[in-house]
Amino acid sequence: METRSLINKNSIRSNRNLKANQRVSRKYYKERLFQGGSKYLKGRIHKIVRLDEVSLSGQECEVVHDMREMNITRQELIDVCKETHLTGRSGNGYEVYKKLEAFSSNSGTLLINGVECDPGLCTDSWLYRNHLDDVINGAMILKQALNLKRIVLATKEPLSCECSIEQVKVLDRFPMGYEKFLIREVLGIELNDHEHPTDRGILIMNLQTVMTIALICQETRNYQETRNYQETHNDQETHNYQESNTCFESNIDLLKSTNPADFRYITISDLASGESKVAYVKVGDVAFKVASNVLGKNALNHGRLYIGGGALNCHLAETDETIDQSTNYIAIGSMPDYERASKCKGCGACVKNCPQKINIKKMIKQMESLGIELPKLDEEYGTALLKQRAENNTVLSKQRVENSTALLKQKAENNTVLSKLAAEYGLDRCIRCGACTYNCMAGKDLRGIIACLKTK
Repeated sequence: METRSLINKNSIRSNRNLKANQRVSRKYYKERLFQGGSKYLKGRIHKIVRLDEVSLSGQECEVVHDMREMNITRQELIDVCKETHLTGRSGNGYEVYKKLEAFSSNSGTLLINGVECDPGLCTDSWLYRNHLDDVINGAMILKQALNLKRIVLATKEPLSCECSIEQVKVLDRFPMGYEKFLIREVLGIELNDHEHPTDRGILIMNLQTVMTIALICQETRNYQETRNYQETHNDQETHNYQESNTCFESNIDLLKSTNPADFRYITISDLASGESKVAYVKVGDVAFKVASNVLGKNALNHGRLYIGGGALNCHLAETDETIDQSTNYIAIGSMPDYERASKCKGCGACVKNCPQKINIKKMIKQMESLGIELPKLDEEYGTALLKQRAENNTVLSKQRVENSTALLKQKAENNTVLSKLAAEYGLDRCIRCGACTYNCMAGKDLRGIIACLKTK
């Protein structure tokens, strides 16, 4: 399903609560600690959540033991991640075991990505402040299994003095959380378009993914130790042992059903009030039910429900839509009215903030001069609607056929022009970060336009 940006600068300006949250966020990420700023990224999209007021909703699973001395081999770690179907928590749905298999270096670097650049997300920042020890547990497991030489944790948060691994505080720039930009900023390594981090001996993982690895290893060890004890002791002895060791589940079947890979921390927001919470949810839960439980039933009266990877990357939720492995964000709000966007104002904000430096302004100006309009998207059904179709229903059959023929001809001509534009402006370099849409003063869905052009 095509995703869109739930916010832009115009919608933030008209929302007093979100505007206030951004002011607080700007002060929270103090930049006086840096000299010279970022060498590469200049764009800024400040958080629309109050990071100092975010609380947890729902019961969570915590690492009970210190897992840093756990003996686990590379293959055992790969097998555990494969058997539990662990996917990356950044929202791409990529299976972790495949990334571990691709990482062949014997003295590589683990880069833990805790930057979280989407303005609507607060999950990683909350985990950094509340579960840093658990993240370190996961990092130590990876270090031992993969024989890592260096571990670096990148974050925008004020650095914790209790962290035992190397930390790097990065500037609040957008989109700093994208892996190639983060590698370039933190490690000073430039990757080409066809190169993967593992090709350079770099394993980059989301902060929550590293933490989940610790949770999975703990559950696996608990399960194995409980089974081993059962095999050598009678039922009463096993029951007494489990009662005196709270780290073990008293029921093997229950232990199997609490696979940490099936749970994830996500951000749930009410954009009208500016309230956001971190929730520990299970994959398969119905989004509407989760939002109602976390924000209250009255919050659903503030707008429609959206679900996706973040405030810049979400879609209108279906009534029975469930949380999946790519879900990081649920919000109640209203989509900017992209259909009423004005003509390009020529401000150049889209080009200035594009990390790939695509000349979007020139492309849009050229499209407007040629009179080319893309099909508009209906928000509720997500289908392309043409105004001509409605008009054709009110005319005679012969005229309707003539109009349809002319429309198809014009559409074919437009597609030829659009495909040339896509090649001319290098739209294949677009990473769909949404910076252009957010900063467009004309209110255009520029990311959606680029996505449409790329398919022509």
